[in-house]
Amino acid sequence: MNPESSKYRWIILGCSFINMGLSWGLLYSVGVLYKGWMTYFESPASYVSFAGALPVSIGCISGPVYGFLAGKLGFRKIGIIGGFLMALGMIISSFADSVLTLCFSFGLVAGFGTGFLAFASCGIINDYFLHDRLLAEGVIGGGLCLGTFGFSLLQQFLQNLYQWQGSLLLAGAVCFHGCLTSMFFIRGNEIANHPFNMWSKSENIQQKQMQDSFNDEQVKGNEKYEAQSGDMDTTNHTTSERRRKQKGLGFLRRSFRLWQNPMFMLLILSDIVSWLATFIPYVHIVDRGRLCNLDENTAAKLSSAIGLAGIVGRPLTGILGNYLRIHPLWCYCAIQMTCGLATFLSSFWSDVYGLFAFAVIFGLSSNGYGMIKASVAVTLGKDHFVDALSWMLLEEGIGIALGPMLAGLIYDVTGSYNWSFRFSGALLMFSALMCLLKPFIERCQQDTNQQEVTYADENENIVL
Repeated sequence: MNPESSKYRWIILGCSFINMGLSWGLLYSVGVLYKGWMTYFESPASYVSFAGALPVSIGCISGPVYGFLAGKLGFRKIGIIGGFLMALGMIISSFADSVLTLCFSFGLVAGFGTGFLAFASCGIINDYFLHDRLLAEGVIGGGLCLGTFGFSLLQQFLQNLYQWQGSLLLAGAVCFHGCLTSMFFIRGNEIANHPFNMWSKSENIQQKQMQDSFNDEQVKGNEKYEAQSGDMDTTNHTTSERRRKQKGLGFLRRSFRLWQNPMFMLLILSDIVSWLATFIPYVHIVDRGRLCNLDENTAAKLSSAIGLAGIVGRPLTGILGNYLRIHPLWCYCAIQMTCGLATFLSSFWSDVYGLFAFAVIFGLSSNGYGMIKASVAVTLGKDHFVDALSWMLLEEGIGIALGPMLAGLIYDVTGSYNWSFRFSGALLMFSALMCLLKPFIERCQQDTNQQEVTYADENENIVL
C-alpha cells in the first residue's frame, strides 16, 4: 500500500501538528517566565536568558544524535522518549533552587526531550507526504506558531495564579501528551495491516481492486502478485527502513556521502545563512519597539503579532505552493526574498504602524524553514531526508546562537537596531539568491555522471 494514499496520513499530520506546538511552541513562549525567575533567583537578565535559550540550542545542536537514534529505535520510540524527557525536565525545573539547576533541568533535560519530539514529528511525515510536502510542512509550522501564542497566554495566566513554579509543573503535565501522540507514529511500510489504521481493511480492498483492474489475468492464479506489484514508494520505504536499522557506522557512512553531494551543500549553506538572520527579529523586535518610543505593553504585542500572522501564513503559503505544484525550492526563494525585503525596509519605517506592518508581513512569510525542509525531501529524495535533517539541525543551532549575538554587536556599535535589521534582511535575501544555483549544480552533476559512464564504456571496450 502506498502510504501517501492512506487516510492514516492525516492522523500522522495531526499528531505532528500537536507535537510541534508542545515542543518548540512551548520553548519559544518561555520568555513570559523571565521576570519571575529574575525575582526568585535574584539573578541578572543575562543569566536567566541563558537558561531560557539553552534548550533551543541543545534541541538543535544535538541533531546528529537524533538521526543516529532514529535509525536504531524508530520515530515512535524517540517521540515517546522525547515527550517523557520534556515533561520530566519541566517538572524538575519547577523545584529548581538556582539558575544552575534550571540550566540542567530546563536546558539539558527538557532541551533533549524537545529535540527528540520535534525530530520524530518532522521525520515521520517523510513517510506519508512527498507530493503534498509543502502542505504538510505548512501545517506543522502553523502548529509551532499556535503553540507559541497559546502557551504564552497560558503560562502568563498560570504564573499569575500559581507563580512560575506552578506554571512549569502544569506545563510538564501537558508535555506528557507528546508521549500519547507519538504512539501513533507508525512507519509507512507497516501501515497496511497495523491495528491503529482503522481504514486498513477498506484500503486493502480498494488496493486489490485497483490491482485487479490493472491486470486481471495476472491476479488470477498468482498469489504473489499483490506483493510484487506494490507501489514503488512502498519499496522505497522498505529499503529506507532497512537502511535506518543499520548501526551507527551506517549513519556515519550515509552522512559522509551526503556531505559529498553538492546539492546538499547548497541547501545546508542556504539554511544556516537563513537562521543567522531569522531569529534576529524574534529576539530584538520588542527592544526595538521600546527604543522607538512604544510603551511596554505595545512593544510586547509586536512579538504576538508575528506569532498570530505565522498561524495564518505558514499553512496558507504551504497550501498555495502545494495547490500550484511549484517546486518547494522556488517557493523557498520567493518567501525568503519577501521576508528579507520586508526586514531590510522595516528600518526606514520605525513608528508604531511600520513596526506592526513589518511584524505581520514577517509572520505571514515565516514559512521558509518548512519550505527548505520540503526542498531537501524532494531534491535529495525521501531516503536521505532524515540524515539531512540531522545535520541541518546542527547548523541551525549554530545560526540561532550567533545571529542575535551579531545583531547585538551591531547595535552596540551603531546605537540603533536599524542596521541590525538591515543585516538580517540582507542575509535572508542572500539565502534565497544562493538557491538560484540549483540548475547550474544539477547540470554539472549530469555532465559528471555522463563522463563517468563514457569512461566506464571505454574501459569495457578496451578489455574486450
